[in-house]
Amino acid sequence: SYEESAQYYKNKNIVAYTSQPIMDSYLPEITFKRLYNSGRKTILISGGSQGSVVINDTVLQILPELISKYNVIHQCGASNFEDVKLRSGYILSNYSKNGYELNSTLDFSSIYPRIDLVISRAGSSIFEYIEWELPSIIVPISPKVSRDQSNNATNMQIKGIAKIIEENNFTPGLLLNTIDGVLGDEVNYMNIVDRIRNHKNRNASRLIAEEIIKMIESHAK
Repeated sequence: SYEESAQYYKNKNIVAYTSQPIMDSYLPEITFKRLYNSGRKTILISGGSQGSVVINDTVLQILPELISKYNVIHQCGASNFEDVKLRSGYILSNYSKNGYELNSTLDFSSIYPRIDLVISRAGSSIFEYIEWELPSIIVPISPKVSRDQSNNATNMQIKGIAKIIEENNFTPGLLLNTIDGVLGDEVNYMNIVDRIRNHKNRNASRLIAEEIIKMIESHAK
């Protein structure tokens, strides 16, 4: 999935870079181009399929500030839903809840077109963000738990297509400042989008299938 992974294999001749296969239903139309939204921006916050207590807690601490400027779609995880629902309801008791949408689980393919920024872990969904040309703020799981996520996030940051906030630095103030930094400047936002476009590769499934067919045909002769 990453060109940089080839260095970890002794025999470089058996390594092929294909990118990550993605279901067609999660891919945009081939003509899709992300533009800077001049209106009220929408942020998708996700902790992965199980949710993330760290992300949920930090977001809740700045929830009034967030919804004063942005629409927030928050996928908190099924096991966290009742807790986050109770706490967010209390936090927003004196505020309009129109800008906040809470979900336990969510089909991202239905909302990608209206999202301007994603805050998430560094799982395989990051390849979907690339295809949808979505800037992201990545909070990788601690390397003590998953070094893969840390490597994924670092790779994206080096390419200039995502911002990393490590768990031990994931404070409410830093998160809010990073969000404002990405969404508040059209030139900076579109520079990120342009860099993301250079890393799109929606043909991963076709490439892998074609190579499998070639192998089968070579053995059939």
